[in-house]
Amino acid sequence: MFVSAGPGSAYERCPYYPTAATFILSAMWHGAYPRVYDVMTWAATQICICYMVVPFILLSVGPSLKFYRSVNNNKLLQG
Repeated sequence: MFVSAGPGSAYERCPYYPTAATFILSAMWHGAYPRVYDVMTWAATQICICYMVVPFILLSVGPSLKFYRSVNNNKLLQG
């Protein structure tokens, strides 16, 4: 049975840092088995999310493309 995160869910009831609290609750519920691979996967996911949310923050195609072009032309990413 699938239970959605609706009103009254653990996410909704947490007044401080609900996302982090949800991750911690999930780790406690399912068991936490941290490994180097898990940490690297988590870090890569956080970096990807940072770049993927830009269009939703800017809410415009032009500035979003300008941002992605600037990231593409960044000397740090070229080698």
